Amino acid sequence: MLCDLSRVFRINSGVTATIADLTITGGNETGSGGGIISYGNLTLESVIVVDNQTANNGGGLYSPTGTLTIKNSTFQENVAKIAGGLRSNTTTLIENSTFADNRAIVNAGGSGGVAGGVYFWATPSATVLNSTFTGNTADKYSGGIRAHGAAVVDVINSTI
Repeated sequence: MLCDLSRVFRINSGVTATIADLTITGGNETGSGGGIISYGNLTLESVIVVDNQTANNGGGLYSPTGTLTIKNSTFQENVAKIAGGLRSNTTTLIENSTFADNRAIVNAGGSGGVAGGVYFWATPSATVLNSTFTGNTADKYSGGIRAHGAAVVDVINSTI
């Protein structure tokens, strides 16, 4: 995995942002958040997050703080050491969305390979509603969804 460019979007703390009707692709980040990193309150509506990568967390999107809402969106073919599609440490709603063919890979040092689709890490609350997780893979653990720490996740009417 080559990571020598940068991510596509950065949402700073204290910012409320909505991204709609857009394809986010080609992010290539050495840190976390290949396509997007959000420290603020982010809503994605009808967004395609495809073919982004990072050497660390969240190939498609990493949200360590703020809030995160994802509706009618697709995360596909994103790659990371941890959380190929999405890593969230914050209150999250995923609704009517698809996570497909994202990958979590082990790096040269042997670490990573956790949570191909979504990784909820000590998330205060997360709801996954009417969503589909398919073809996501992890070299070590959890191809679809992984909840760790104090993560509280409700999965309703969804396919994993």
